Amino acid sequence: MKLEEYERHFMKMMRHAADDTNTEEKKQFWFHRGLHHGIRQMVAGCEFTMLCHMVDRCIAIEKERLGWEDRQCNKKRRADQQIRDCSFQEPRGATPPPSRNNYRPSSNPPNRGFGGGNHQYNHNMGPSPATSRATSPTTA
Repeated sequence: MKLEEYERHFMKMMRHAADDTNTEEKKQFWFHRGLHHGIRQMVAGCEFTMLCHMVDRCIAIEKERLGWEDRQCNKKRRADQQIRDCSFQEPRGATPPPSRNNYRPSSNPPNRGFGGGNHQYNHNMGPSPATSRATSPTTA
C-alpha cells in the first residue's frame, strides 16, 4: 500500500478512535506504528509539530526508496538483456565436437574401477609374493 493510500485509510479510521487520536502526539504515534518498517526507521528520530508534516516527510522517503528500487531493477534488467544478447551458442550449421563417450586415446585403456586392475605391486605390503619369488635369488 502506498503512503497516500495509508494516509487516507488512517484518517478514516481515526474518526472511530477519537480517544486514541485526540492530540497531535497520539495521531503521530499511531500513524508511525502503521508505517513500513524502512520508513518508520527513517522517521524514528524526527519530531514533527503536526501530522501533516510527518506525512509529507514519509511520502518523500517513500518516493526516494521506490526510485532507488526502480533503478536497481533497471540495472538488473539491462545486465540480463546484455547476457541474452551475447550469444554463447554456436551457429546451427556448426559441426558438434566428438562425444565424450566415443573419445578415448588408444594408448590408455579405461580404468575398471577404483584401485582395480592387474598390477603386481601392493602399495601397503611391498611386492607381492609371486613377484618376490621370481626375482629373488634362490639359494639351495
